[in-house]
Amino acid sequence: MTDAQLLQLILDAIQTSHQRCVALLLVLGEQCLFQGVVDRQ
Repeated sequence: MTDAQLLQLILDAIQTSHQRCVALLLVLGEQCLFQGVVDRQ
């Protein structure tokens, strides 16, 4: 495997995991906000 192929593989992996991370962060962020609201009451 050449360096270019390896780099492409890594970039592809980062893109898919990045999308998962963003989705996860959104979910966690919403949970944190909700928890913060609940804690305040």
